[in-house]
Amino acid sequence: MDKQMAQHYDGKVKDWFSIFIVVILAFFPFALLVSFFLKSPGVFKVIKTPYVISVVKFTFFQAILSAVLSIFIGLPGAYLLSRTRIPLRSLFRSLSMVPFVVPGIVMALGMVGILGRKGILNLILSIFGFKPRSFLYSFWSIILAHVIYNFPVTIRVVGDAWERIDEDTVNSAMLEGYGRFGAFLRIDLPLLFPSILFSFLLSFSYCFTSFSVVMIIGGVRFSTMEVLIYSNLRSFLNLDVALSLTIFQSMILGMVSLITFKLGGFILEEPTKVSRGEKIPRWALFYSIPMIVFGFSPIISSILLGFVEHGGMGLSNFMAFFSHDSPALENLTKALGFTLFYSTSASLFTLFISFMAGYSGKLIHRFLANMLVGISPVTLAYGYSILGKMMNMDINSMHILLIPIYTVITYPIALTIMTSTWRYFPKQLLEMAEVDGADKFQKFFHVILPNMKKEMISSFLLCSAVSMGELAATLTLQSPDFLTISTLIYRMYSSRHFQEAKVLNTILSAMIIAMFILGEYISKSDEE
Repeated sequence: MDKQMAQHYDGKVKDWFSIFIVVILAFFPFALLVSFFLKSPGVFKVIKTPYVISVVKFTFFQAILSAVLSIFIGLPGAYLLSRTRIPLRSLFRSLSMVPFVVPGIVMALGMVGILGRKGILNLILSIFGFKPRSFLYSFWSIILAHVIYNFPVTIRVVGDAWERIDEDTVNSAMLEGYGRFGAFLRIDLPLLFPSILFSFLLSFSYCFTSFSVVMIIGGVRFSTMEVLIYSNLRSFLNLDVALSLTIFQSMILGMVSLITFKLGGFILEEPTKVSRGEKIPRWALFYSIPMIVFGFSPIISSILLGFVEHGGMGLSNFMAFFSHDSPALENLTKALGFTLFYSTSASLFTLFISFMAGYSGKLIHRFLANMLVGISPVTLAYGYSILGKMMNMDINSMHILLIPIYTVITYPIALTIMTSTWRYFPKQLLEMAEVDGADKFQKFFHVILPNMKKEMISSFLLCSAVSMGELAATLTLQSPDFLTISTLIYRMYSSRHFQEAKVLNTILSAMIIAMFILGEYISKSDEE
């Protein structure tokens, strides 16, 4: 009885401690913003200005359109991934991780390498006699980048749900004469609707808070609310506009997060024995190859961008970068040091919190993680900047607050991995270890760690990759003496040092892709 009470108490401590940490790290800074807003009752009036209204309308329109197109393009891939034995399944699986791993700035500069005047698209068109032109800085270039970035979300979310639909039910409908498409409308679609809507809302949230893509590909002509909040905070110093837009955007994202949380309870989760034996349709080849090229091309473009020079490929950009005259070289060591330190520190902290929260698997943890998606990176950094000023922090030391910011941003990813890991963990091993007299540390190092190390390492690497490429919050909180690789890339690009920006982007892309490949290798190393 005493042991059972001790275990119950220990579980309660882990639950409340992880909840307390998440609430303090994420919602306390946001509560500061709300308190400032309540003290300024007329601040919402600035939203009624014509320019702000146009930005709000554009934010909604591009987010809805991008999410709808992402659904339509991703649904065939979800079907192929879940119901057939298509040979390219592993590539589709890897592609589905793109939105969660590849930073926005890497994707944006990859699109520059494709759509720019000297990009891949113009190179192909020149073969057919077309003159080069820039496809950047337009509405459709933003939509294209968002769709490439988000259609893998549909493949992942809807594909996982589709995989769990009982194949016998579908076959029965087909035997009754409905046909494959009729069975889809009658059986699959109603069961998939929650996951489709979930995928739409998730893509909508990503596009709604789009930052790097709009800043780099959209240029000065286009702004989302997230970009406008940043501009009013850092460039125009118009805090009333920034605060009102922050609260308004958070209200929208908060409602979306609540809906996605409720939808999560309707998505099929229990695995079924699916044979994936359906015949591969004739259109599979015509869909899968273009989509794989479509999805991976910005990443490949980002990696190769640093090697592109006048007339072909070479190392002249790297040679110029590492010369003594390069404006970026002197900052590279500092940027690398800050990037590695903050991404590593935040990822370790995130892993610690998600490990405890995942152990209980209670709904409250998933609810909090879901609500974190409703707090955008710029909003989070805005709240922490106010907190830093209240604590009388020097502006040159405020970047230390990036550790809790990166923790909040990556926590939903880590919690998803750790909750799934704990769900299938053989907990009887802990009971056996306790019978043998093992204490907490012995149980962790001799039981938990050997069985969970690959998932913990994969979670750490994934969170580190996301933190390394984070730009929106880092730019918002940036101080004069502080740089990360992502902010250095943006600084070089915006000051028209394109060669240095391309080389740095290649370095960052290679680091993140290497971490992703390593994480995938570790996670699958024991499956053989």
